[in-house]
Amino acid sequence: MGRHPDAKQMQNIENILKTRIQNNDANTFLIIVPTDSARLKRQRELVGYHPNRAVANLRVYTVGSFIQRLHNQIRPAKSYISQGIQNLWLHEIVNSQSDDPDAHPYDAFRPNLNISVPDSTLSVIVDKINHFKERGEAAENITANNPTQVDLERIYSHYETKLEGGWVDEQGKHLQLANSFEPAFLRSTFPRVNLVVVEGFTVLSIADTKLLTRIAEMPDIEMWFRTDYVPENRALYKNIGDLVSRFTDAKAIIDPDYERDPDRHKHFAENLFKTEPLTTTSVVNSKIKMLRPADRSEEVEQIASLIQKHVSQKHCKLSDICVTYYSVGSYHQRIAETFPAYGIPYLLIENVPLTKSEVVKSIFSRLSSDRTPLGDAYFSEVEPVASPTRMFHPNEFQGYVDDLLKKGEVVQRILNSMLKKSSEIVENEMEAYRLFKGIVTEFCNVLRSEGEGSYPLREYVDKLLRIARHTNYRNRASTKGEAVKIVQLGELRSMAFDTVFLGDFVEGRFPANYRPDPLLPETPYRTEEEQLHDDRFIFYRVLKSFRERLYLLTPKREREAELIPSPFLGQLKAIATVEEMEVPNPSQGSVTGFLSRYGDHVWTSPVSSDGEFPSEIAEMRPLINHVVKVEKSREKTHEHLAYEGILTAETLSTASQKRLENRRQCTYSVTELETYAKCPFQYFVNEVLRFSTKDEETEDELSGSEKGSLLHSVIFEFHNNRRNQSLPLIGQCDEEAFKDAETQLNALLNRKAEEQRNRRKEKLISENNLFWETDIDKLRVALRKWLTAERANDLSTMPRYFEVNFGQSNEPSDPELSCDKSICICGVQMKGKIDRIDIGIDIDSFNIIDYKTGGSTIRMRDILEGRSLQLPVYLQIAAKLLDEREEAQLDSAAGLYQKIRLDQCTVELGIGTKSQNGIVYENYNGTDWRSVNSRNGQLLDDAVFDALLVRVSGYVQQYVDSISNGTFPLITRVETFVNSETEGDTPITPRNKTEPCNYCRYQRVCRVGAISEVTPSDD
Repeated sequence: MGRHPDAKQMQNIENILKTRIQNNDANTFLIIVPTDSARLKRQRELVGYHPNRAVANLRVYTVGSFIQRLHNQIRPAKSYISQGIQNLWLHEIVNSQSDDPDAHPYDAFRPNLNISVPDSTLSVIVDKINHFKERGEAAENITANNPTQVDLERIYSHYETKLEGGWVDEQGKHLQLANSFEPAFLRSTFPRVNLVVVEGFTVLSIADTKLLTRIAEMPDIEMWFRTDYVPENRALYKNIGDLVSRFTDAKAIIDPDYERDPDRHKHFAENLFKTEPLTTTSVVNSKIKMLRPADRSEEVEQIASLIQKHVSQKHCKLSDICVTYYSVGSYHQRIAETFPAYGIPYLLIENVPLTKSEVVKSIFSRLSSDRTPLGDAYFSEVEPVASPTRMFHPNEFQGYVDDLLKKGEVVQRILNSMLKKSSEIVENEMEAYRLFKGIVTEFCNVLRSEGEGSYPLREYVDKLLRIARHTNYRNRASTKGEAVKIVQLGELRSMAFDTVFLGDFVEGRFPANYRPDPLLPETPYRTEEEQLHDDRFIFYRVLKSFRERLYLLTPKREREAELIPSPFLGQLKAIATVEEMEVPNPSQGSVTGFLSRYGDHVWTSPVSSDGEFPSEIAEMRPLINHVVKVEKSREKTHEHLAYEGILTAETLSTASQKRLENRRQCTYSVTELETYAKCPFQYFVNEVLRFSTKDEETEDELSGSEKGSLLHSVIFEFHNNRRNQSLPLIGQCDEEAFKDAETQLNALLNRKAEEQRNRRKEKLISENNLFWETDIDKLRVALRKWLTAERANDLSTMPRYFEVNFGQSNEPSDPELSCDKSICICGVQMKGKIDRIDIGIDIDSFNIIDYKTGGSTIRMRDILEGRSLQLPVYLQIAAKLLDEREEAQLDSAAGLYQKIRLDQCTVELGIGTKSQNGIVYENYNGTDWRSVNSRNGQLLDDAVFDALLVRVSGYVQQYVDSISNGTFPLITRVETFVNSETEGDTPITPRNKTEPCNYCRYQRVCRVGAISEVTPSDD
């Protein structure tokens, strides 16, 4: 059996270490700890034992770095693959592109047979394989009784076969060393070591436990296993007890009192979670307080207020304060908004994917010519990069990347004077840059090992992107000087602070809800009981981490859901006094936090508060009270249809009713009606209430609207000038005439850009502003590609009218076809502007064209359901305008989108007649003009095309009728209704009426989704 030291022996282990250090014999012992932070802390303690505070050959390792040292002794040596390569290999295994008909499809992991295994599912597979390895289980140990188990066993076997080519992953390295360990490995790596101290572990993998216990069994090695362990309290220490037993059997000396202060921690260690009668009475002065903030926003406000109080009253320093959560992720944004408002600097370190780094994003944007370069501060201008189809040998690709980074002066850009203002940015981005170069080297080494083949650049970039997504780097959010530490509970370990805040202390968050294993629920990596004991010990660590005060924060609700305090709170109250306290309203803080507290008061109290409001929102008090009253009314079924978006005569004044009714006579734009179709609430706020919103601060570069405006202006004047000068169509130009056209286009862009720059009223742009110049150069490239596309167009049509205004007098506009009068569509007066109309040459047909700078695509479903009205409405309006202008009556052929972007210019069909396909219009894919594929859903028979135009006219009338009747339902997909022979009179009900929006300036006041829609079976 192992040895348990008495108190005298216990004191001697530190004396032994101290004596050896003072005698310069630090190379005779090594210490293994769980984490890097524990390693640094332990190193500082040991260095302090030396009178000169300088120790040579001090050996303190994490278990990972220790195993790496020993693994180098294994022969034949294997090359290490990172987590990113591991994910890439498993992705290639489960989504094999092989032509082999016998290749296994792994259909158990596909949502349907025609798509790849989702990335989220692949991550679960990777985790499961790693868990198998930690437990020392091979693929043949998987019981294959169902398709999931069969596929998982095949994937695991295939992956292990791939590793046999001379590779080892992180978990495999631990397992291989545990199974192959020889005492000579330790002796050759650490020839003078005779004492091994394993400290602070409460959990170890089976492979690591096997290795360390084999070292403990070496006759010339003395091992100490030091942990916090009270065998009498099995309810708290069960998991650790199993670990202690293994080291006891290996003859290690057990130190069960490690990192436990007898005066402060004994009571908790002996009694926390204990079910049998307690051995001592409850701790009265426990220094633990509980707070019940209204919600998670107020929770962060209260923490900030208390930090401010303790620091200002000199109770403790900022560096002696820790805020901890079981999961920090959901609090990042709240902390970032609130702590600066209180003037509190903080340190938050998180592991994030490499693809989140701004430097790495910039590098990927430059790796091949089919990507859009970012105009940012991290890359100098470089020559055009290689085509995505260019073939590279791995050596060439690595040289290509190194050369690109060198020419781009990436390191110099990271370290330039602007970024030096924030050392954390420099540190974070340099770490990401270093890791990126590392994965390029590793990836190329892997490819070289598989043969001497060459691969297209696009394949390199796609695979490298996958590796980067699964490679993490440490990102620091901090300020200079002392700072409050924000840590995840799992990282708290041996840390100690004067003041500790444990947030989100509610049921379901801590302890976390147990989730069965998604792949093999019968054989989970952690059972529910094991997870509960792990979480119990984490909570015990919190009780060990504070010296003066501990605050437990249990928010009352999250939105409409009521939150329940953690069940651990009841266990704590059974052995210690927990004082409930309230934090007075802070004298300073964020407006968001104040509104949260005030809303909670109004919600819970029938009497309005007469407390002071922040001056910037003082006038909002009556409105806030009203809003909360309305919210409370939603808890019950009511007849207040106004709060569901339906304005009835009973809820409106006579004047308001008249205002709505008068909207029948208004002139509408397509954009207004499309807004109503997509979100009636947004239309109501925009057009009826006419709310004004403050846009985000204008930046140095072109905004999206400025790009669109500039592009339209340039193309209009370019075409208009050529028409007025009777110059040939671009498609009829010879080489010299085409170059002249390019020169004209560039000159126009320069002049129009300068005019636009001078029109800026806010955030004025200097003449040589780099961001502005970069954006203009990007537009120049996009316009050149557009001009090339126009030249390649040999259809029997010609661009005839440009920027055709109707119902408005915007400039610039086509002087020949534009009209100031609105155009009537199904009884509704319409206004707008058609970007371009092309007329058939010797063909009585026309197209309308809409310019776009974005990548979104309108599908036929959007038109059929009434969310996209533009092309059908503009085709009808163009026909009416042309009837008065052209000698012959022209038929509508198509509505097209010209997408003018940096990467390529394309022409896509929005809606068109089959009879004119390839005659009056074609698609353009960036290189070729081709007839539209017959399976394209936008391509219609002539009769169906005409019927669809009528259908959309019906939508126009329906929307205006609904608006004037006060119907603004709280949904994001309005029901549409058109009586037709083919569809009858059944309304078209959206599949999801409250589908979340991508962006809306009214998000904070939106009530979409607050009311019940339809049952799930109806969606």
